[in-house]
Order: sequence, then C-alpha cells, then structure tokens
Amino acid sequence: MKKLIYSMLALALSAITFTSCEDVPNPFADPNSELQSGIYLKESFASGAGNFSIVTTKGTPWVNNYSTMTATGYNNADKTNTESESYLISPEVDLSAASAAYLQFSYIFRYGNRAGADKVLITTDYTGDPTTTTWDDITGTLTEGSDWATFSKYQHQLDSKYLKSKVRVALYYSATATDSRTWEVKNLYIVGGQVPASGSEVAQGGTADSPYTVAEALAIINSGKASSNEVYVTGIVSKIDDINTTQYGNATYYISDDGGTTTQLEVFRGYALNGDKFTDANKGTLTVGTKVTVCGVLTLYNKTPEFAQGSKIVSFGDNGSTVIPEGGTSNNPFTVAQAISVINSGAPTTEVYVKGIISRLTKFEDKYKSITYYISDDGKAANELQIYSGKGLNGADFAALTDLKVGDEVVVKGIIKDFKGSPEMDKNNVIISRKEAPAAAPEEPAAISVDGADATIDLSTLGLKDKAKLTTPITTGDFTLSFGGAGNTPVFYTATKGFRLYAHNEMTVAHASKNIVKIILQCDSYNGTEYIGNKDYLHANAGSAKVTPTFAAPLVSFAGFNSKNLTIVNDWSEANGGTQLRVQKIYVFYAK
Repeated sequence: MKKLIYSMLALALSAITFTSCEDVPNPFADPNSELQSGIYLKESFASGAGNFSIVTTKGTPWVNNYSTMTATGYNNADKTNTESESYLISPEVDLSAASAAYLQFSYIFRYGNRAGADKVLITTDYTGDPTTTTWDDITGTLTEGSDWATFSKYQHQLDSKYLKSKVRVALYYSATATDSRTWEVKNLYIVGGQVPASGSEVAQGGTADSPYTVAEALAIINSGKASSNEVYVTGIVSKIDDINTTQYGNATYYISDDGGTTTQLEVFRGYALNGDKFTDANKGTLTVGTKVTVCGVLTLYNKTPEFAQGSKIVSFGDNGSTVIPEGGTSNNPFTVAQAISVINSGAPTTEVYVKGIISRLTKFEDKYKSITYYISDDGKAANELQIYSGKGLNGADFAALTDLKVGDEVVVKGIIKDFKGSPEMDKNNVIISRKEAPAAAPEEPAAISVDGADATIDLSTLGLKDKAKLTTPITTGDFTLSFGGAGNTPVFYTATKGFRLYAHNEMTVAHASKNIVKIILQCDSYNGTEYIGNKDYLHANAGSAKVTPTFAAPLVSFAGFNSKNLTIVNDWSEANGGTQLRVQKIYVFYAK
C-alpha cells in the first residue's frame, strides 16, 4: 500500500546498516550485540524479525518490508483482503533487576477506520501458544498516520506487576476478508527507567536512529557540552584531506549539512565502514558528496571542532536515500569495494556486474558443475566478495576447481546480497569475461633473524603434559602466556614441541615489567606444510594497535609496537579450518 515512490526507494537500497556505538542507553544499536546496561530488549527489525517469533493462526503473517515488520491483510497487487490473525512475539525478557521499565517502538499506522485490530500485548505467563495465553492489552491509542514516511512513537510505562519477573510482549493484528488496516513497526525495546516526560526519544539526538546534524554537533562542541560518550552525526562529505591506506588505515575528512565547506566538522583520522581500516580496495567508498553517518567522540582540539581520532563510518545515506555508487553495468562494473558498500546499504534485487581478482578458490560442486570462490580488488584475501556456486564464461559448466586460478581477473554477473553478515553474489551467477593471471615468480621470504633476542621461551621445556588443553595462564620466569579466542581449544603436543593454535585462537605474551618491541615465533613444519597460521588473517594486537606480521617460514615476526603484552590472533575467514599456528619457541626483544 506504499506509494510508488517508496516502492522504488525500497528497490534502490532503502535499508540502512547500523553499527553499535557505546552510547547508553541506545536502543537502536545492532539487535544481535550484547545488551547495554539498562536495556532489557531491543530489536531494530531492519532486516527481519530478529529474535522475535511469528505465530499466524490464519491468513497473512507479519512480514519484513521497508526495514520494518509489517502487518496487513491487504494485497496491493490484486486489491483484495485476506482474513488474518498473526502475532509478533518477543523472546522472554527478564525484568527481575528492573525497578522501573517502559516499552517503546516506532510505527506507522494507517487506515485505522477499517475492520480488524492492532494490539500491544504483554504477559508474565506465556504458554507457548499465543491463543491460550492470557495477555494484558496495553495498546492505548495508536496515532493515525497520514503518509508512509513519518513514524509515530509508542511509549508505555510498564506496571509494577511486570517487574521482578519474566515477560513477553507481542504485537497482534487481524484483518477480515473485506477490510484491513496496515501497521509498520521498527526499533522496539524495553529500557529501564521512566518514560521521558516530553515523550521524546531516550536520547535527544546523537543516536543511531536520530543522529545529530553537523550544525547540532558543532553547537554542542562550541558550547562546551561535548562528552566522552560516542555519538552519531550525519553529514555530507565536503572535503577530504587524506586517506591513508598503508600505515594507519584511516582518513581525515570533513562533513557538512549542505556539502559545502563553510560550516563543516572535521573527522580526524576516522576509520571506514564498521571500523575497518581504509585500504586501496575500499577507499573509493569515501568521496566528496557522499552522505555518511559517523560514530565517535566529539571534541574541541586547538579551537577546531572535530570527531576525535578513532571514529568510524556506520552507514551511507539515510531515510531510504542511500548513496549508490555509479556502475554495476556491463560497461561500468562495480569494484568489489563498491559492491560491498551497496550490500551494506541494502542490496538491489536485480543482477549487477562486479569486476575483481580471484583471491581464493574454496569448492567445486560436481552436482551443479559450479565453483564457489572469492574476489577482491587487489587479489588479497581481505575485503572480499564471495561468488557462491558460480558458473563459467557465459554460464558454461566447470569441470574442476582448477578451471579457475587465484589471480584471474573476472567480471561476474549476478545478484549481490548479505548472507548471514557476509557479502555474497548468489548462486546462478556467471562469468562474463576472464583475464587469466600470469605465472607468478617465486616469492622471496623476508629476512628474519632471531639474533640479539633478549629472551627465549622454549615451549618444550615448560613441563606440560602431552595433549594438554591450554585453558589457564602459564607463567615462566617474568613471562605469562595466556590463551583465548574462539574455536577449538589450543593444545600442547609433545611430538611437535609446542602449542597448536587453531582458527580464531589467541595467545597473549606478557612481561611483568618490561616493554616489548618485537616477538618472533619459531613454528613447526611437517610433510611440506609450514604451520605458520593463516597468512592473510594472522595478526596481533598491542593495546588498540594492530600489528601485521612478516613471514620467513618457519619464522613469523611481529614488530613495530611498544607494549608489555602482545596478543597474537590466528584469525580465519570461516568458523574453523585453515592452517594451524604451531609455536615451538618465542623470541622476545625488549625496548631499549
């Protein structure tokens, strides 16, 4: 029932990707992230029902449309109504720690004079079947909307009988065979405290759902009211001073409300989308004239109002007006960075063309004669687009995984989408053109020397039992070795004289008092395999600084930091698999 313009906007990437920002309380952050203090339930409904369940007893269910959950029995295509009843039910919410709490969500409610019902329900005794559950109706009065762009705000203080217990809330709608209303809902949460007296948002702007304008941000900074809390600001990129894609991976640029340079806010050394570093592959996403929402800390530095170092872009565009890079056609394919940007902003449902270099080959599917592989703009296994179950040139069958090679430059046609948080081109895609990679010269390993090391930790001398799982810290001399991360638990093996760190495992090397500037790992090799971890993903963290290693198997070196501890991460693109990091000795160099 949307007007045509909103249908077109939806097809042209109306969804906006939000990234959580530490702004408490902020009900509009990623609904799958850890709940912030004082927030008991949050769901944006930006791409689906999230942790809510849908129970439909008849007719048309709640569906996800226009980045909302939508309920209507009316079919705009054939102008008919369907008798319907459907519940959108929250997960169980524990309010045992709440002394006060209220429910809030944004909604558009139209055609309220027509047959049917729209209710907000709550219960402390959910039976598992909404039709046999005793619900309390807390709907009150829903505000009738006059268009499809303006959202109203529902806020209801929860009665004390719901506190100190576990509750579920539900949104119920019904329609008849002759008539229906329409209800759209987004950004639903239960938060501790009282409903704001003004009936406004939890935060007066600066949130993901209600970012500051540049003018508002400047006013806050200049009035001395800026705090250390992160906030959101939306503006148009008006000037770019620098995009560093080598040492720091950040950019210094400016945003303004009108795209001009008269009244602008500096973003000092900010990061790319979702806090990623800027690289040669994704730097094209930041251009003058692009509308961005930035999350970070506002400050006044040497009389210059700015976002302090470390901010990040969380979305491009707003209110359905996402900035779409030009391209995606056969004559002007998207780069991989542009394709990922489009996906993050809400991918189109039509086929597009993407050009990239094959960075990984993962699977040949004999049943479909297809290959799943990855492409990137620079051929490296980072900032990649997965090409799922793809066909060959102009749709030809593949015979084996070797039909493609890493380094081949291809233009691929298909539908791009987000699949469980990863950018992907869906199955049934085809290669339009392919330029085979030239034979690569053997790579010369970097020179790494352990000469001059101040300390050596020989893991075979620590007295560990064979196949011991590394779940507790190990102290040896002034050093403590601790383990964490995800995936399989790290293990010590006597036969290989060291630790095995699997995909997503972490190992922290810490000195009791001295700063460390370099660590070299001596690793195991067996049957021609150098167990030096996943080269394109292995990294380390020294505080907030990320350290990229150099390799000269069996040695792996981490340098360019100055810290009492270093956390080494054997990261990987999948949940498991990849190459183990088998550490035998650790050479440590102190700051002088």
